[in-house]
Amino acid sequence: MQIKTVSVLAVATLLLSGVLTQAATKPSADIAAVVNGQKITINELKDVSYKWMAPTVLRDLIMVHLVDAEAKKAGVVITDKQITDRISEAQLRLGRKDMPMDDFIASSGQTVAHARAGVRMDLQTMAILRKNVKVTADDLDGFRKMKQILLRAPRTPGYPMSKPDKSKTEQEKEAAAADKAIQEKMDKIYVEIQSGLSFEDAAKKYSEDPTTKDKGGDTGWIRKLAMPPEFEKAAYALKPGEISKPIKTGFGYYILKCVAAGKDVQGAELADLREQFIQRSVDAAGWLKGLMDKAKIESSILPKTSPAGAMPGQRPGAQGRPSMMPGGRGGAQMNNVPNGGAPTPSRVPGGNAPTPGTVPGGNASPSSGNVPGGSTPNMGSTPGQNVPPPPPPPHQ
Repeated sequence: MQIKTVSVLAVATLLLSGVLTQAATKPSADIAAVVNGQKITINELKDVSYKWMAPTVLRDLIMVHLVDAEAKKAGVVITDKQITDRISEAQLRLGRKDMPMDDFIASSGQTVAHARAGVRMDLQTMAILRKNVKVTADDLDGFRKMKQILLRAPRTPGYPMSKPDKSKTEQEKEAAAADKAIQEKMDKIYVEIQSGLSFEDAAKKYSEDPTTKDKGGDTGWIRKLAMPPEFEKAAYALKPGEISKPIKTGFGYYILKCVAAGKDVQGAELADLREQFIQRSVDAAGWLKGLMDKAKIESSILPKTSPAGAMPGQRPGAQGRPSMMPGGRGGAQMNNVPNGGAPTPSRVPGGNAPTPGTVPGGNASPSSGNVPGGSTPNMGSTPGQNVPPPPPPPHQ
């Protein structure tokens, strides 16, 4: 009985010792991480962060100070609620509304403070620039709300549809036959619509654009110069309620329905359309670059000159404004999940930059305008500019 007691005490002592040892090697206020038993201290993290990232972080901090100063001059005040609401919009748009906001931000590799600073700067920038934009009836008339039915074009010669050993002539014949079949199918769809099938039901039944198909072909608002020429010509020839005959573009065959013209909308829809126009009209990246160019900056950390073609605060090859948030495609954006490239001053997790005027069936993300064929939208691109130029081609 005594032996058993000693054994139990010995085991308990060993277990307690293990717990204490484990506790001593867990991250704490002084330890950032423990990797295979080796500690990485907070001081080491600070030292390495400074040595590795000081120029990039300093540029971002300079930009924050410059924009803060301009916001103060313009009387622009951004509240914490506005920042939180913008991030919440991104969560909702990406289907992550149930995820804790901090986790949503962390999913892009950012800290909460860094992300919120970037969102704040984007909101400031847009608020400053919109003060100088006037929207006219002619400006609004450049928008059309459309619905579409899309049948995709066959692959072009040079991209075999089946066997890669086919000759170019065989591929061309195959593509021509496929194109003819698509045209005939679209002609039959048009006849069905003219015979009484609603456009919306036809889109749900036949359209090959997954983004608009389930919405009855609804593309949202499109704008001039953002569509293939054939598509644009047909779209702007229609009056609200009218339906086009099948049209051929390099991306496939379309039947279009005009829902509304921008000059005719009222109320909340008018306000939304005006906002889209403003966002497309301002050159936020250029304005931010101008701030950096005009600023008198003396630093022992920053290089004396920037790489050719790069904006101060940018890694070589990046586009847009100084980098701050991880991910995305370069250029100032408020909210991209890391996709490589230089980080920018204002990204919150959430995919690629939204493009309210994307080519129908394309891969670019629609935002408030939900232009045809987009993929995942995010919270906003270049501050005040929800459309990265030029739009990519549609799905092929």
